[in-house]
Amino acid sequence: MKARSAVLCDQSMIPTNAATDSQAAQANDVRSVAAGVRWRVLLPLAAALLLLVTTFVAIFVIDTRHRESEDIARTAASVDAMFREKSAEGVQVVRSIMELVLQDRHLEAALRARDRQALLDLSAPILKEIKAKNRITHFYYILPDRSMLLRVATPDKHGDRIDRFVLQEAQRTGKPFWGNEQGPLGSFTLRVAYPWISNGEVIGYLEMGIEFEDIMQSIKNFLDVDVFVAANKSFFNRAKWEETQAKKAQPVPWDEFPGVLVLSRTTQEMPPPIAAHLAALGEQHSKRTFEIAWNGQVAQTIVVPFANLRDQEIGELVVLRDITAVAAERRRAVIGVAAFGVAVGGGLMLFFYVLLGRVQRDVA
Repeated sequence: MKARSAVLCDQSMIPTNAATDSQAAQANDVRSVAAGVRWRVLLPLAAALLLLVTTFVAIFVIDTRHRESEDIARTAASVDAMFREKSAEGVQVVRSIMELVLQDRHLEAALRARDRQALLDLSAPILKEIKAKNRITHFYYILPDRSMLLRVATPDKHGDRIDRFVLQEAQRTGKPFWGNEQGPLGSFTLRVAYPWISNGEVIGYLEMGIEFEDIMQSIKNFLDVDVFVAANKSFFNRAKWEETQAKKAQPVPWDEFPGVLVLSRTTQEMPPPIAAHLAALGEQHSKRTFEIAWNGQVAQTIVVPFANLRDQEIGELVVLRDITAVAAERRRAVIGVAAFGVAVGGGLMLFFYVLLGRVQRDVA
């Protein structure tokens, strides 16, 4: 009997163990499913938050760049408008002075007699005064056949024939003519030419001019920018250029750049990126903008091609506006926006991590 009871007892335990194993397996499955709840929610949430923050930062950067582009366009338009305005002002000043000179009978008599020394004696004090007060540096007497009678500033240079467009138009029309044009000695100048008419006869031409550099300096002072004027070497004679530069306090070397000469610069300290830009220039020029950085400084660069009165493209204006403070503020803003997005996203991730941990434990 005892043996039979033992057998029956063992048989009664078999279904109980099977049930226990089944329950354990089910519990393990539940815990496995519960353990995956957190990451099945957190991973898509993290990806969505990352995409959201990246998109927000990208939109902010694009908007900032757009506003900077508008600012650059305004600066470029201001430079162009200021250049025209200062040129017009210069022409008006020069014309006013020339009309007074044309009324001087002593100068008229000396020009008619082609008396170079008398013209120089009478004109040297005039040039000294108008150069100091009005920045006029060019003062020429030219004969009816367009040969140079006297350059008041350089009296030893005379006798050469002048084929500049400004003078040719003054001769052709018999009226005053003006514009920016290069001279034989390498200077780029705002020139005004007047026919000198006496008793109905053209006895010669009077020409005055303001250096291009003076106009650029006015633009610098008004717009708080630096300007570099670069012109193709093909429009210049090396011997005359070097001869002229040798007389200046800060001469511009012919070999400073391979293809261009810097006719004017409002600062002697040229940023290395601009030097690299000018060194790479060829005969072709195009309007463009770019940003440069050097030694902790940042500047917007605006390149504007310019042409002479014959519509020949001869070089470009390189305008620099210091935006070091603006660039630093822009970087701080981008970093701040990104940090804010990361902080908010990180906070949400932490919240859901804790919340889903509790859910996971409840489900388990």
